[in-house]
Amino acid sequence: MTVYNKTKSEPYKIGELQREINASTNIVPSCTSITASGDDLAIDMAADLSGAEETALDAIIAAHVPPTEFIDVTELPFSKLDGETNKKLAVHPSYKPDVNGITTYAVWGGAGDQLDGNLDLVADGEIGGGPMLHLSCKTIDTEVTAVAKFHTDNGRIWLHEAYVKFDGGPEGAYLSGGIVAMGTPLQQLGGLDLEITNNIISYAVGGPGTGTHGFADADKIVLVPRSFSHDGEWNYDPLGTPPLTPAAGDGEYRIYDEDTMVHRFVNRISCRGSSPYFSITSDETTELPKHYYVQVSARREDDSAFGVDWYASILLEIYRERTYKP
Repeated sequence: MTVYNKTKSEPYKIGELQREINASTNIVPSCTSITASGDDLAIDMAADLSGAEETALDAIIAAHVPPTEFIDVTELPFSKLDGETNKKLAVHPSYKPDVNGITTYAVWGGAGDQLDGNLDLVADGEIGGGPMLHLSCKTIDTEVTAVAKFHTDNGRIWLHEAYVKFDGGPEGAYLSGGIVAMGTPLQQLGGLDLEITNNIISYAVGGPGTGTHGFADADKIVLVPRSFSHDGEWNYDPLGTPPLTPAAGDGEYRIYDEDTMVHRFVNRISCRGSSPYFSITSDETTELPKHYYVQVSARREDDSAFGVDWYASILLEIYRERTYKP
């Protein structure tokens, strides 16, 4: 084993940094441990690194940004109890994202931002000016869907809680909601290295130029993590050359050519009858990645038509960097 002494003045997380080092395709020996003292890092590698590998290690350390943390408990001054002092500590839970250099604000809203189409975002789209998260379910409908999309130029978005109300829901009516990854745009003019099977984009089996499609815009490639099943068609390393590489069905990411539901956080909440707003509470705050959006849908348990007119409205509690554009 060989120890490499490095420095990093910016914030870091040892476990995450070690994971990034071991995930790099530019470094063969594994990182067995990291010991830190202030800005000083002692990085223990399983074997000596080549010059190129140490250069890659330096690049990983320089680029490392610790993952978003959230404030769990904010300490308040000690309170009095039975005439004595300093006997009881008051605490206040908070789910506000704590990210270096970023100020976020809690926002309650019934709509996302104003957008134009799927991936072509309006440059001056109104914050909160998108379609209402309101479901008007008619007698002959079998499914009604509403979405909330957020303009990436308006800063990062974190989802916290939701509030739901409904009126006149028939027997078996329910709401489900989740996160949708936007489809990656493709073209057929050149660089046809890709093929599509069941809306899944993979590298052509025959190699470069033997596929039917190519990526249309590198900035709009939407990577969907497969961290549970590890059955993706792609791996991604931001420091790799190239960063995106094909995998033999055991990759960390998947890419779709159509919008695809990738997480379902609300599943079959019964909407029979009527109810004022009620809270779907959460002890977590989850960041909504770029080119992902919220979708809520109403259906009936047996997939039949609703048979009556009924309505549902959804209110999101989110944290965001920018709340209004004057």
